[in-house]
Amino acid sequence: MLVKINKNKAERLFKEGKKITLVPCKLRIGAPWHPESRIKRTGEAYCNFQSVVNAFIYYNCNYEMGYYPHYYIEQ
Repeated sequence: MLVKINKNKAERLFKEGKKITLVPCKLRIGAPWHPESRIKRTGEAYCNFQSVVNAFIYYNCNYEMGYYPHYYIEQ
């Protein structure tokens, strides 16, 4: 089960090594053909949370799907 969290908590949990799911704001989780991305900190070289979120926004967020992501964590 996925629980919605805010960006600050998502960043903190990302730094702890937890998996965070990003979904464009107008979409719902689990719907077919919708982009969901699971991110996890894998190393020190590529661990910047904001750059990962910015890449997700650039490639997945637009007028139809929403301009910003919602953050979820698995319980």
